[in-house]
Amino acid sequence: MAANEDLVDYLQSRAGRSLRAVGRYDEEGCQLIYRRDDLPREGTQERLEALRTNLTWEWNPPKTPALEELGGEQASLQIREQTVILHLPVEADHGLLIGLEPGAARDLTSFITDCMQHVDGINAPA
Repeated sequence: MAANEDLVDYLQSRAGRSLRAVGRYDEEGCQLIYRRDDLPREGTQERLEALRTNLTWEWNPPKTPALEELGGEQASLQIREQTVILHLPVEADHGLLIGLEPGAARDLTSFITDCMQHVDGINAPA
């Protein structure tokens, strides 16, 4: 448990009240190791399970030379209206999911919003 506490302490020192939840996952399921006190445990655990299922599936694309040239996987980020989700795969079958307030990635979310204003009218490649 000391490693979990050290991780949560570090995340709180960096993200403050923007830290919403932290979970560990493996092939058997998820363990919620931190939940901000104003978030309901039940809904948070359900979202954690859904994220694990979807993010770990998305994280395992077929290996191709084009992707391999980019280097090893380090993290993935999902930005939603109500939260920012950071996925840190530790091994192929286990890792961490960190939920943050959208403001924690303010520069990136602002950049994405600005980019989306330029997307209308752009067609998919033929």
